[in-house]
Amino acid sequence: MGVPRSYYWKFATWLAVNGYTVTTFDYRGIDGSRSAYVSGSDVRMQDWGELDIDAVLGDVLKDAGDKPVFLLGHSCGGQLFGLAENSKNLAGLILVGSQQGNWRLWPFPDNFEMVIAWYVLLPLLSLRREYFPARKLRLSGIDVPAGVITQWSRFGRQKEYLFSEKFGLDLSRYGSFTFPVLACGVSDDRFAPKAATEGLLAKLPNTKVQRWYVDTAKLGKVGHFGYFRSKMENAIWPGLRDWLDQQTDCP
Repeated sequence: MGVPRSYYWKFATWLAVNGYTVTTFDYRGIDGSRSAYVSGSDVRMQDWGELDIDAVLGDVLKDAGDKPVFLLGHSCGGQLFGLAENSKNLAGLILVGSQQGNWRLWPFPDNFEMVIAWYVLLPLLSLRREYFPARKLRLSGIDVPAGVITQWSRFGRQKEYLFSEKFGLDLSRYGSFTFPVLACGVSDDRFAPKAATEGLLAKLPNTKVQRWYVDTAKLGKVGHFGYFRSKMENAIWPGLRDWLDQQTDCP
């Protein structure tokens, strides 16, 4: 949510050095995909899944031929991927800090802060704006399309989050996936506590899930945005690569 692809560059490069072809991209309205011809108030969060993830997967699948394609979703990327029609052709999925956005799955006082965000802060600061001022609020290094934040807050006010029937999204693929999943989380991630991560996994009932929760007591601070920092090269990155190796029978 508001994280540019440049943030993932070091990890993507490291994975490429380890033998994998890697594609990163910016969602519409974000950093390199921001356009003066598209108003930020018109971009919806569901567009990122239905259109953007789907388009990228389509290109990657075409280029991959008969090679298996995996998707790594960080936070909302792991929520939205199933809205993409091409997700049905994935060979596997890595979820990093991905969660079900039901505030009831957070402990106090984090759940209270989420209620304030969903019901007051996010809707108010998105009202009549093209872009939500995430940078000024120090929530992100870049601003986020106001239309995305508006829909995100609507999702957050529902117990089932974006999986609520109220929104009329095509959720049929989530229950049909049978591929392997690695769900990675860290103990100091306030944005993705274990209960919320499990809430998302419950939406993938037929997948083969391997859970990897990392206790950060010996690693130092990781949090929601630390998974892909260079200091995790020896602590977390090898575990993600090793799981991919297992799925692809690499030595």
